Amino acid sequence: MKKTWVKLSDGLAAELLKYRSTFVFWATLLSPLVVAGITFLLVVTDSNYHADVPARWHILFNYQAYFHIFTLILILWVSQVNYLEHKNNTWKNIYVLPVPSWVIFFSKLLFAYLILAFNILLFYLLVLTSEVLLGRLRPELGFQHGNYWLEALIPTIKYLLASSTVIALMFVISHYFKSLVVSITLGLVGYVSAFALFLLTSRAGYTGFPYAKLHPFNFSGHAFRSFGTGNHSLNMESVYYGILGAVVILVGYYFASRQKDIA
Repeated sequence: MKKTWVKLSDGLAAELLKYRSTFVFWATLLSPLVVAGITFLLVVTDSNYHADVPARWHILFNYQAYFHIFTLILILWVSQVNYLEHKNNTWKNIYVLPVPSWVIFFSKLLFAYLILAFNILLFYLLVLTSEVLLGRLRPELGFQHGNYWLEALIPTIKYLLASSTVIALMFVISHYFKSLVVSITLGLVGYVSAFALFLLTSRAGYTGFPYAKLHPFNFSGHAFRSFGTGNHSLNMESVYYGILGAVVILVGYYFASRQKDIA
C-alpha cells in the first residue's frame, strides 16, 4: 500500500513538472481570481447597490457566473492533460516504464482532479473573504451581518463531488481521442445540451424534460441548490450520481482499454 502511494505521488510530481509552464494550467488555477475580483470591484464601487440579504446575494451572484466558467475550464483543462501525450506521441513510451499502467492512468486523473479542486476551493475562499472586506470597506451595505462560511462550504464540496462524472467523462474522451478539438467539442456539446435542458425546465409553468437533472453536466448545479435552504442533505442524489458515474466510467474504460494500443 505504501509503495502504491509513493508511485502515485511520484506520478503527481511528474505531471506537475510537465504542466506547470503551460497557459491552461495557470488559467485553471487563477480563473477564480478573475470572477471574484470583478464582482468585488462592482459591489465596492456601485453607489446604488442594494440587496435584502447582501452576503447571501453576493455568494449566489458569484457562483452563478462561476459555474459556467468552471465547466468551460474543466473541459479545457482535462482535455489538455491527455492531449500533451498525444501531441508528443509519448503514450507508448509512458506505458513501457517500470510502473503499472493503472498508476500512470490514475495519477494523471488525480492530478487533473486536484487542480480543479484547488480551483473551486480557492474561489470559495475568495468570495467569502471578499465579503469580510466589503463589510469593512462599505459597512452601510450590511455584509458584516452575515456569516455563510459553513453554509457555503458544504454545497461547494457537493458541487465538486457531483462534477466527478463530467471530469471522468472528459478524461476518458481526451484519453481516447488524439484530437484536442474533438475532445473540447464533445465537452461543449455536453455543456450546451445540459444548459438547454436546464433553461427548459426553469421556464415558468413548463413541465417537460422532468429528468433534465439526470444529465451528467447538471449533477453539480443541482447539488449546489441546497445552499440557503438550511438542509445540506437536499439533492444529495446528484452527488451520489456524480461519484458513481465517475467510478463506472473510469473502471469500465480502464479495463476495456488497457490491452489496446492507444498511441
